[in-house]
Amino acid sequence: MLQNLYYLVFSIHIQCSGTTKAKFEFVSYPSKLLYHGRIYRNAKYLTEKYGVEITVTAAPGATSGLIAWNDRHAACSLGRAGIRKEKQEGDGATPMGIFPLRHLLYRPDRISTPQTGLTTITIEPNDGWCDDPSDPHYNQPISLPSPVHHEALWRNDSLYDLVMVIGHNDYPVIPGCGSAVFIHMGNPGLIPTEGCVGLTWHDLINLAGDCTPGDSLRISITAS
Repeated sequence: MLQNLYYLVFSIHIQCSGTTKAKFEFVSYPSKLLYHGRIYRNAKYLTEKYGVEITVTAAPGATSGLIAWNDRHAACSLGRAGIRKEKQEGDGATPMGIFPLRHLLYRPDRISTPQTGLTTITIEPNDGWCDDPSDPHYNQPISLPSPVHHEALWRNDSLYDLVMVIGHNDYPVIPGCGSAVFIHMGNPGLIPTEGCVGLTWHDLINLAGDCTPGDSLRISITAS
């Protein structure tokens, strides 16, 4: 994860008769990324294309849906409360909206470095994610042990062996509007999650391998 990752996004829209014809994004990363005292030197200045939009769609109230990108599609699990526009902490819902892909987390003791265009960061035993709306580090990675309410990223099961971090409620962070919404491996049978998007291991690896900076995730409800 990146506890101290800062970036600036500059967008240029080329319009014709009021319609956006093209969009170019320039994302500036620091030359070194510092997280819990570990330096990541693979960060660099990037010029991003207008990325691929990954879509997740489901019927109203459904706890499973369809994820699609490029020419691929697969089943996915969703939050136990389905998809909601007004996401709240602990409601079990998957948030509706369009979210940029941030980076990829993985367990180096279980899998090799994933093949992906996104920045990859190892998960360490003391990595956690704050889900306490009253804490200033809400919806941000933290070091464990910690007195604040949190989720541990180093798990006994395999759900977080590979995690795609999305830009939900992170810029700016609004207390109480949801935290730790990821794309990760789903439970067997793709049973409902607490709000994340769950995939089979095969589909998760394929998705990660196709992702590049500038890609985004659109989560929406289909017409009933």
